[in-house]
Amino acid sequence: MESKRIKIFVVEDKADHRRFIRDVLIIEGYEVIEAKNISLAREKINNKINNKESFDLVILDQMLPDGTGSALFREIRAYPELVNMPVLFITAYPEDEELAHLKEPQIAFLAKPIRDYADILKKVKDLLEKSIKK
Repeated sequence: MESKRIKIFVVEDKADHRRFIRDVLIIEGYEVIEAKNISLAREKINNKINNKESFDLVILDQMLPDGTGSALFREIRAYPELVNMPVLFITAYPEDEELAHLKEPQIAFLAKPIRDYADILKKVKDLLEKSIKK
């Protein structure tokens, strides 16, 4: 019996950043789906709610062309099915006030620029382990 591969949803507007994150995750054996803005991300989230799409963790850029990652995060948390979804925020502004109040075990933060791919993998693995223990 084949085990289910973990799928990660990457929401990042900059194509080179999205590609870097995707490549790191794929090399590590994860499946990846992507969105370059909040509008496209909402489509994927609605697909998940309607069981047309699946993902196990979200990597979310804070500054997107059509809004903020933290606003999208609040939308995600409004769905009972996603209330415990692990989220890794990636931001060039780690002191952002919108992020300062987000203190949950299923949330982690990583500052841009990402200097080492191992940082992404460590944060992802830590979040996935916490979500399994819940």
